[in-house]
This record gives sequence, C-alpha cells and structure tokens, in this order.
Amino acid sequence: MYTHSENDKVLECWQELSVKNGDGKIEFDGVAYKGDIHPFTGDDGKICNERQPGNEESIWNNSDKRILFVAKELNDPDNPYDSRVVMAYDPDNGIEPTDRFLKSMLYITNGVMESTAGKAVEFNGEESMGNLMDTWDKAAVAKINVKKQPGKSVADMAEINP
Repeated sequence: MYTHSENDKVLECWQELSVKNGDGKIEFDGVAYKGDIHPFTGDDGKICNERQPGNEESIWNNSDKRILFVAKELNDPDNPYDSRVVMAYDPDNGIEPTDRFLKSMLYITNGVMESTAGKAVEFNGEESMGNLMDTWDKAAVAKINVKKQPGKSVADMAEINP
C-alpha cells in the first residue's frame, strides 16, 4: 500500500545523504498530487504554481490502472523541486501546463485511461485542456526521475565502478 509518508522517508534520507556528500538537494518525486493549487516562489525567484496533496493515495491504492512515468532528467536542472506538484490547471487564473513533457504526460494518461481493449483513444491535437486535466485528476499517476539532482549529463565511471 502506497503512502506519501513512507515515500517521503526514503526521499528525505536520500536528500540528507546527498547534501552530506556535497551533491546538494534532490528532486522529490512519486505519486502526483491532486489537491488544491498553491503559488510559491522558486529558488530562482520565479513565481510558480504547485498542487498540494489531495486524494492521490486513495486513487493510487484503489486503481485498476496505474501509470508510472520514468524521466531521465530533472524538470529544471538549475532548480530541483518536487515533481509531484507540477500538474496545475486553473484557467480562470491563467494557470495551465505549458511544458512539452508535462503536456505529453497528460495525453498519454488520457490515452491509457480512456482506451479499452477494443478501442484506442484518438487525438487530433485540439483536445480540451480541461478534459485532459479531468482525466489526470482521476488517474493513478506517478513520475520518477532517474537523475535526482542537477549536474553533469555524463556519469563518472570511477564513481560507478570504484
């Protein structure tokens, strides 16, 4: 059974070791938050919008379909942040996903959730963001990054094979 608290324990330990070893903060990841939207100021001074925890634990634990996105890189290599919070949509306040990868996640989620064994969902590129977000908010979705912190794009083999 998935819980944020168990996931956070692992990530907090990882971050503590990362900072102790001089590698800096990590980007937290896991099951995507489905709660209210909250504005915040990032380390770079940019105002951003993030989702708060909501009913995602229940959705994840009770879903017949679960989607895991595995990404290679951080969302923002100069500003690691919690990738569980990024899918915010509030058209009345001009808030919607603009990142190409996030939009792709919305389309893939919609395709997986709305397709059946007999019929796949078709897209024409003009799908309503509201409809895509409605599907997202009901779906069990998680995202993890293979790379947890900013830095070089090539691994140091001496660190991998000591």
